[in-house]
Amino acid sequence: SAGTPLRLQVESRDAGRLLRSVVGELDRGVWSGRVLHQGGESARAFRLPDDTFIAETGVVHHVWFVLRFGAGRPVTLFSPSALQRRRVTIQEEAPDRVALGLRELVARRWTIREAEGGALVWEIWTDASGRLLRAREPASGIEAIRDDPPAETLSPGES
Repeated sequence: SAGTPLRLQVESRDAGRLLRSVVGELDRGVWSGRVLHQGGESARAFRLPDDTFIAETGVVHHVWFVLRFGAGRPVTLFSPSALQRRRVTIQEEAPDRVALGLRELVARRWTIREAEGGALVWEIWTDASGRLLRAREPASGIEAIRDDPPAETLSPGES
């Protein structure tokens, strides 16, 4: 309920053949993780602060949880598949506009940066209720944009 990772197991397969396996578990504040892949195996154990959120590179829906529970404060982002963690700050920026289909909406714009004023990790646009409209991860080149605005975002009388 607090968003802290407790246990994780993910497998990637192709035609039944295991390509990658990521497993890990949190025990008394220490994460023990292991990644198996075609090139070998990596394992690591380290302490995770209470303000840790899972945020895999390229996984857009993870940023919703980070924004929902971590906005306005420094938090730790944890990538189980990379066995890495990093401290970030989440800040609301100046309002912006997002084009969705044929509509342009006023949006709240957020940035997730390494440390205060550091490298940009994610740039996110939400509606006033926090629903994701657009997300961009510069390091991976991933950008996700809704085709249409959520029905709840529309003003009364619009369709």
